[in-house]
Amino acid sequence: MENINKGSVDALNTDAIKFDIALQPMKTINGLLVDTDVRKAVVDTTNGKVVGTCGKNYKPTAYYHIAELVNHGLRKSNLDLSNITVIDSLYDNGAKWHRKIQFNKIEKSLAKKDDIIKLELNIHSSLDLSRKISSIFGAIRLWCLNGCVTSDYNIRRHFKQTLGLNPTWLAENSVNALVSFENNKLLFDKMLAKSVTDGEVSNFFKDTIAKLKTPSGNMADGYVYHSKKLLTNLLNRYNKEKVLQGKGSTLWSVYNTLTNYSTHVGSSDWCGTELNEFGQVVTSEPTGRKHNLIYSREQEVAKSLNHPLFKMAA
Repeated sequence: MENINKGSVDALNTDAIKFDIALQPMKTINGLLVDTDVRKAVVDTTNGKVVGTCGKNYKPTAYYHIAELVNHGLRKSNLDLSNITVIDSLYDNGAKWHRKIQFNKIEKSLAKKDDIIKLELNIHSSLDLSRKISSIFGAIRLWCLNGCVTSDYNIRRHFKQTLGLNPTWLAENSVNALVSFENNKLLFDKMLAKSVTDGEVSNFFKDTIAKLKTPSGNMADGYVYHSKKLLTNLLNRYNKEKVLQGKGSTLWSVYNTLTNYSTHVGSSDWCGTELNEFGQVVTSEPTGRKHNLIYSREQEVAKSLNHPLFKMAA
């Protein structure tokens, strides 16, 4: 489900996500009661449907309650709310929630001609324990609609569901939004000015996005530590970005390769083509649901920005 509201402060309403939740005992398929210290069901009280399960330490928070705490902070802030777009997305029958708030009056031009970023707030939560509670200000590039993931997408900006949310932080998070937005703009301008070599870029991808969790191969033939297919896709996209950005081999081209990877998960750059058993060319689709892929890839990209290559622009 996706719901879009446009306007001023009134667009922040939570009608589309307003349902309460409760924890209830579970039963096995044979009708046996599951000990609540082992597992409980998270139930949408408006329709009685189970939207997730959890352990004894889980402290669920209804989505609209999180949104209203953030709204309270936004109303008290000095952010221009006169023209905003609020996009609420519920996934997997309500088990996951994502709210994007785009501040259409808050834009900045980068050092690269015609490249503009717009302030955006991303809020995530879940009732199936798959996502922590988070509220992170970032940006979106108007030129290509890439979400500008930064290293703020890390554990320090997330609340574990077992700890519950931090209402004070959620309500006050908007205070420094404009400062963070300006810092992001300065960081992007540094990326535009920083040259890198193709060898440095290849090694960066091998160390981060293309790195295998478990090396393949064996001692006799040698081990492989990165995905050759993903590395090829990353380098091919990077070569496109060098032309598109008009700046050649820069950190900005590397960065836009990363944000394209996390934002446009279904594009041909990441799906690619391969030959089937009959020698026919087929498109290889990404594994998993699109919204989960975007979320997990954003975490990957955020982590990769702590690599020494990007420290050059810090």
